[in-house]
Amino acid sequence: MFNGVLHSTNVYDSDDMVGYRERAASLCLKQGNDEQVLLVTSSRDPNCWVIPGGGIEPNEDTSAAARREAFEEAGVRGNTEACLGIFIDTERKLRTCVFILRVNEELDDWEDSSRIGRRRHWFPLQEARTALLELKASQAYYIDSLRTLCMSLSSLGRDYPAFGKSYADLLQIHHCTMVKKIVFVTENEEKYSEAKDILSSHFDVVLKSMSLVEIQGSSEDIVINKCKAAKEKLNVPFFVEDSSLCFNALNGLPGQYVKWFLKALGPSGLHKLVSAYEDKTAYAMCIVGYSDGQSDEIRLFHGRVDGKIVDPSGVHGFGWDACFLPDNSNESFAQMPKAKKCEISHRALALKNMCDAVIRSASGIKYWQH
Repeated sequence: MFNGVLHSTNVYDSDDMVGYRERAASLCLKQGNDEQVLLVTSSRDPNCWVIPGGGIEPNEDTSAAARREAFEEAGVRGNTEACLGIFIDTERKLRTCVFILRVNEELDDWEDSSRIGRRRHWFPLQEARTALLELKASQAYYIDSLRTLCMSLSSLGRDYPAFGKSYADLLQIHHCTMVKKIVFVTENEEKYSEAKDILSSHFDVVLKSMSLVEIQGSSEDIVINKCKAAKEKLNVPFFVEDSSLCFNALNGLPGQYVKWFLKALGPSGLHKLVSAYEDKTAYAMCIVGYSDGQSDEIRLFHGRVDGKIVDPSGVHGFGWDACFLPDNSNESFAQMPKAKKCEISHRALALKNMCDAVIRSASGIKYWQH
């Protein structure tokens, strides 16, 4: 019988993956010892071993979810050093982001040990792989990917034997072979500052201030047109974005034209637009357009946060942040510290989707198919 806690889980949708449940997992390694990995007993079969992991909750950062799952299931704390990869289970429709977690604390008693009698054990790598094959063959592929990583580095002329060097070091070297610098084409320095913070663990974001004509059309059309215009002047990886604020009472207005409404009315005026309506709900939408700077392909990534329009409050942020209150929050975007907004905002969600896709394209996404 399943005795685990069911979390509300994000669902990932893209052109090639629809309805995939998002998960995060931690490949837990000891301090100073990369030859052992921590496994826990399965909540479904206490005689089988699995890698700690589970669903990503709404508005939860992926690496934070990996650390939370390791704490809840294995009773360990540590630092997520790097993302090993994104693994796709096409049969079960799971999309799992796996992190290397360096354990620095092991609790004697923890949530799942008390609640369902879950156990943990440190296994040598090959033994861990064998144990995972009994129930979670897809998770054995996480360990296989480390071998693949080492082999790929060897093919580049790097003399690192498999499992002979810190995985964090290997991943850092591997990531250096990927797209590392990316240009954000915008004239909005506040947006640039947020994007730089959101993507800092993966990319060096460079500002390119460029005036791009915004056509009249849908948000997608605006972003595509911006990308095409920027591509005429750039031959390096870059992205553009367009943000909307949509009032449900006004059938989606002001939408992609919110900055013109904001210039004319300010945050207080935006609030007054819906003050006569009972329905104050709204949603913030960000669409990011990415180009590798070489091909004609333009990839779009979406991020949406639902909330409501409130009387402006707060001193942080910019634009209409002061009048937008996200669902499940008692703070407007302008009341939140910047770091918090950069975890949950519409812009953060869109940029993280872009980041995942670029990493997948550059390093080769790992697929598990039955």
